[in-house]
Amino acid sequence: MSASSKRTVYVGGLAEEVNKDIIHAAFIPFGEIIDIQIPLDYETR
Repeated sequence: MSASSKRTVYVGGLAEEVNKDIIHAAFIPFGEIIDIQIPLDYETR
């Protein structure tokens, strides 16, 4: 994928139980997924 075709999608409001596998399964029908990042909630960890 060239830099000009790179896309980033932000999805907020997810339950704490959501993990990379769940996100991958939800979005893979729309195309290749290069990376998934789930930031920590520093208040609740």
